[in-house]
Amino acid sequence: VYKRQDQGPPKGSLSGFRGDKMRKRRIVGSMLRQRGGGYFFPLDADDLVHRDVVAHVRADDNRHGYLIEKGFALDYNNRVLAPIPGAWSVSFDRACGSSAVLWFAPEELPVDSEMDPELYFNLFQSHAYWPLVAEEFDRRLAPLPFSGGVYVVNHAQNLSFRLQRKGIRTKNIVRAIAQNRVEDSNAVMREEFGWTGH
Repeated sequence: VYKRQDQGPPKGSLSGFRGDKMRKRRIVGSMLRQRGGGYFFPLDADDLVHRDVVAHVRADDNRHGYLIEKGFALDYNNRVLAPIPGAWSVSFDRACGSSAVLWFAPEELPVDSEMDPELYFNLFQSHAYWPLVAEEFDRRLAPLPFSGGVYVVNHAQNLSFRLQRKGIRTKNIVRAIAQNRVEDSNAVMREEFGWTGH
């Protein structure tokens, strides 16, 4: 049973933020273990998921997991939407961490916030490798049959933009999104992702 441990927010460094994020994921994983296991969908607070993701996973229930290969990037400051692949040449799961719904049996989940490197749950560190990790365990992630997510970038709360993608990288990403923009982005965001534009 997980025991609450109050801890202050991380300070400044990228490793501090990442360590805090992974510790919190293990806490959520331990709570899922207490409930008998199931699907785990790690999401960044600023990203969006398609309104049909949960319904699709519940109906199909493959007990392996699901991968978002197609999605969108939203330049939040300029309100410009572009497809992924498109803004980037890679699939959505390579660009955005909010990209996989993973299934875990109770014994594959953490007991607490401590890191056990052999636990299946803890092998899912860098999102770019999640499909490979699942495949190594004969649990190929099934691609969602629709554009499943929106990677929201270029705003003050986006951790990767604040700590990794500064200066020229930000300008290049904003330019790539603008060059590949979706014409009726408001309709896509409203109808598929419930976005009201606020």
